[in-house]
Amino acid sequence: MSAKKCSDEALIRDYVELRLPMKVIVRKYGYTSHVPICHRLRRLGVPPRDHKLANVPLSPVHRQLIIGGLLGDASAISSHSGNVYIKFAQSIKQVAYVEWKHQMMQPFSRRLCTYSPSGYGYGSCEFVTATLPTFIEFREAFYPLGQKTVPDMVEELDALGLAVWLMDDGTIDRKWRRIYFCTCSFSDGDNRRLIDLLGSKFNLRSTLVWTTTAGKHYRRIALSAKSFDRFKSIVEPHIIPSLRYKINC
Repeated sequence: MSAKKCSDEALIRDYVELRLPMKVIVRKYGYTSHVPICHRLRRLGVPPRDHKLANVPLSPVHRQLIIGGLLGDASAISSHSGNVYIKFAQSIKQVAYVEWKHQMMQPFSRRLCTYSPSGYGYGSCEFVTATLPTFIEFREAFYPLGQKTVPDMVEELDALGLAVWLMDDGTIDRKWRRIYFCTCSFSDGDNRRLIDLLGSKFNLRSTLVWTTTAGKHYRRIALSAKSFDRFKSIVEPHIIPSLRYKINC
């Protein structure tokens, strides 16, 4: 399919004023790639949308949301430019949580998107950050060989980051007053590193346990029931209302 003709004014409006995603502009005008659009915008003197954010430093809150999120469901993704963006995604049931993250990650947040249930019966809610050199350090730290791991950077984790990790991937066993973190994607060594971190930095006792679901075995980190009250006191100020059930027995 050949590209449709569009005026310079229309292209600038879509890109600058309406901030349409590049993939939408590509489809709208029948291109097969974003490259000719980028070249045309450059000839028109239109700077990349995120260039102003390149000099905006991350706040301590931003860093905690990213680090805690990367221990959970977030991901750091490389773009064709070599820069990186962070993707935050959850089940559609956790829209309020994703909206909270979206607000907390400003001015780096991009449009919030929701998707209808798939064939598995689940919908999702997600957003990505701007694609910037700012986020390269997180990609390099958490994905040194392409697979997510637990880097030295987790030593930065504080109460907010711990709360984000819980809200992303934590569950509660109310009968036994135990908190579990789903860490099945991490190696045994990475899990032990997280256990050591919980003990040394937060004085929380935990252990690595295995659970079986649909005949498959998965690793989880289980906090000791004796550490429950201390854990709750640490994270409670940062838990949003819709997820307080994760710390209430």
